[in-house]
Amino acid sequence: MKQLANVLDRLFKDPELKNHMYKGMVVSVWEKAVGKKIAGICQPTGFENGTLYVKVQSAAWRNELTMMRTTIKDKINELLGLTVVRSIIFR
Repeated sequence: MKQLANVLDRLFKDPELKNHMYKGMVVSVWEKAVGKKIAGICQPTGFENGTLYVKVQSAAWRNELTMMRTTIKDKINELLGLTVVRSIIFR
């Protein structure tokens, strides 16, 4: 899978284009990574340089998801088969 990341890096030299593509990849596995209930209360809104930005409906959920951040990040990367998400910011 590292070979795929290398190919994508060469294909998408434009960081804005690469970020857009990675966001699309993350969105495509979001519900599977977090489950229906959590997907219903938050959604990815942006991706830049390895950081995924997620809008959350309430402060209580934001706190809960912040504690689950590493698990969510690891699940997304596992589903994608490569390390795309390095950090998550819940807003």
